[in-house]
Amino acid sequence: MLKKLLLSVSVLLLLIIIGITAIVIQPQLLQGAIATGGQRFAGLDITFESLSSHRSPLRLELKGLELRNPDWPEPTLLRLDSLSLKLIASPFDDGAFWSLHSEGLTVNLEHNREGELNWLTSKLRGNGETPPPDTEPSAPAPVQLPGDFNFQEIVLLDSHIHILRADGERYHIDLPEVRGERSETANGHLSLELAYAQHHFLVSGDIVLFDPSAGVLDYQLAIEHEDAQLKSQGRLSLSPNLSGSRIDLSLALQRLEALATMAGLEQAPALPESRLATTLVIDNGYQLSDTTLALGDNTLSGTLTIATDFSQVDATLSSPALNVDALQEIFAPAPQESTQADTTAEPAETAMDWQWLSKPEMKATLAVERLLASGWQLDALKVTATTGEQLSADFSIATVSEAASQRQLNDLTGELRLTPLAPQSEGADARLKLALSERGVNIDIEGDVNLNGKAGNALKIRAQAPQSAHLWALAQLPWQEAGALELTGEFASEAQGYTVNSSASLGEQQADVTLEYKTPEALEYGHLDGQLTLKNLSMAFTSPANESASTQTSTPRPRSKKLLSKDPIAFDALHKFEGQLNIDLQDVDTGYTYIKRASLAPSVKKGVLTLSDSRILTNGGEAQLSARLDANGERPQLRSEIRVDGSDYGKLGLEKAAGIRGGTGDIRLNLRASGNSPADLAASLNGQVDIKITDLEAKGNALNLIGSDVLTETFNKLNPFREKRSTTQIECLAVHFKGNDGKFISNDGIALETEASKIIGTGHIDFANEELRFGISPIARKGVGINVGAAAGLVRLGGSFSKPRVEADPGGMFTSGLSTGAAIYTGGLSLVAQGLMKRALYSGSACDGALEEIPSADELPPELLQPADNPAAPASTEQVTQPKT
Repeated sequence: MLKKLLLSVSVLLLLIIIGITAIVIQPQLLQGAIATGGQRFAGLDITFESLSSHRSPLRLELKGLELRNPDWPEPTLLRLDSLSLKLIASPFDDGAFWSLHSEGLTVNLEHNREGELNWLTSKLRGNGETPPPDTEPSAPAPVQLPGDFNFQEIVLLDSHIHILRADGERYHIDLPEVRGERSETANGHLSLELAYAQHHFLVSGDIVLFDPSAGVLDYQLAIEHEDAQLKSQGRLSLSPNLSGSRIDLSLALQRLEALATMAGLEQAPALPESRLATTLVIDNGYQLSDTTLALGDNTLSGTLTIATDFSQVDATLSSPALNVDALQEIFAPAPQESTQADTTAEPAETAMDWQWLSKPEMKATLAVERLLASGWQLDALKVTATTGEQLSADFSIATVSEAASQRQLNDLTGELRLTPLAPQSEGADARLKLALSERGVNIDIEGDVNLNGKAGNALKIRAQAPQSAHLWALAQLPWQEAGALELTGEFASEAQGYTVNSSASLGEQQADVTLEYKTPEALEYGHLDGQLTLKNLSMAFTSPANESASTQTSTPRPRSKKLLSKDPIAFDALHKFEGQLNIDLQDVDTGYTYIKRASLAPSVKKGVLTLSDSRILTNGGEAQLSARLDANGERPQLRSEIRVDGSDYGKLGLEKAAGIRGGTGDIRLNLRASGNSPADLAASLNGQVDIKITDLEAKGNALNLIGSDVLTETFNKLNPFREKRSTTQIECLAVHFKGNDGKFISNDGIALETEASKIIGTGHIDFANEELRFGISPIARKGVGINVGAAAGLVRLGGSFSKPRVEADPGGMFTSGLSTGAAIYTGGLSLVAQGLMKRALYSGSACDGALEEIPSADELPPELLQPADNPAAPASTEQVTQPKT
């Protein structure tokens, strides 16, 4: 096509030259010959409004030139308002001998839907010849330049180019002025003014014919736009491969949006002020040296070398600072608004084509003094990457630090090797080998990896650390040194599922995990089976290092908010898989109790989570657990039973939690609930709690029950232990609650007995409203009876879970007259004193009888109901009827 276009232009130029040679005769006589020749040789219609010649100075002038292709729907190809061609010297002399001025030039370039060009008439298309297929192209001839420019001046005013593409897109380019001047021997100047898509450009340059016989010229070029400036200078050797050329290039960019619109791009990144500078040297290859790319404050400099056949690329780059977050913000695509949910299926995996890896082979070295990314700072980053048969990358970083937490890694090094498994791969794509090292911590990952899908992964992982305290610091955990860490594992994935096998040791501690998951088929459940084994595990290392219990502080809870969340629990997860997890614990120290052995086997099937007959054996007793959670229906149903038979509750956790040793007895919890949130479950809680434990020993004369401020305040007010003691013997602790719809009531069912006193109480816990109401009082013991005068004050415990409060007996109502105190109503709290008295007077222990029984005296003695030394109650005081026993 280009050959035919040049042929048509050549015909036009030939006709103009013929006209020049005919200046000595009347040029108007040639109009007919020109028109006939254009039609005969090119199939073009050529017309003039006028054609004239002048001898002083010698020149040819034409007006109203028009070229048309009669075979095209829009036949006009070119219009020219006026043209003046001057002969200023003899063509046979050295130097410039002509100049040209034109005005009002319009060129139309159109393609039809078949891609044909309007300048190629049917005659020109018919004359085209295609070389035989076996003809080899000849080597390009050396370029020779003239010794001087043969024109003095070329000026084109008010020129226009109209382009119509085959797809219907139209473009208009306006050239208000194009000027070329010969300034001196072998030296020319070019200036051009261009307007396109409402953008204005100024182009200027100088050309020096340095060595015309060798085809070498020097140049300077500048393109000016309000948003960008391009400058270039250098030496061009017009040999076939441009060998010997040197090109200096500099680009300054203030904005990109307007230029992108001109290029037809709908959206372009909002670049900061940017610049690019480089020097291209062509000599047995291509070398870009002194290259600098700056995007705002991000700068990258270096050298790039490319082989002549583009088979090898070497790059050496460096930067004082790179901010990856800022660059991502620039180039990140704008979020797409969507009015409906995306229901498209996951795209199918496509084959990986690895041909890019070896063509060309690349080697790049990058050194960055400071790199910022996602809140991390990397100092002294060095990366060397190569491509070929495999992708290789080696890197080192002096320090990696996180700004938010101040944690830091030092002297981090790594190696990456990625070897394709086939030229085009599906499933497993490549063999991966990754090694990381930092201060003795080594991580190695090796195996087959699928880079654009899920199936075909088969990886082996190994990690080692000589000291674990360094790992806890990196994870921001205040834990203590626990010995060397070693982790080995295997991960595999196929189209139908995943498998994980791993083993970890931390000092003498050992953990083994095996998991197998099969993906759901035909919308059925996925299936998960697994085994978890923990041996010789001690949680002591998880206590804060270099911190005593007295210095530990807890975060205060909000006092005015509900503690039980109303946020839904994700019970729907139980509908997404089935399976069973077997958990074996051997010699596990939880920090509160030592588990000699435990076997748990939670299972999920059709939305039901079951934990059946799980047993935990400790040094202080045995616990049996069972639970069932049915997530089907609108309100999931929960049922659980817990049974603890303890021979030493101190070893079961009370010693470390509250300083209480020893203790023999039983605990039974039988609970049921339904709901979708913690608050719903608590509000619907039903069941029974029974506790009877004897022969406990508490340190000192205070009861530090799990550090509760409310309980501490309660017992400080009761203060049954006046004498300072190193230990307190608790003969019996009994607690009984029955619950319905979230309200658990203890009807005279709280008792704590020592040799000197009994602490007895009654009340309820309302989980639905998160409120509690209790009345508690200590009564001094003598033998099997009671010393009324030694009774202490009543303590009321009430309020909400988030803000409980403790109050002493107002006005001594409990101790001033038991006949009146047989039924006390204070602050909305009902306390049946008769029941408390009967428990206090019981000659045995609250821990007697079956676990669920609450033993008490048969009746209250008359001297308690009507004490002789107690004055009669005021007349206004309502007489209370003696309760039946």
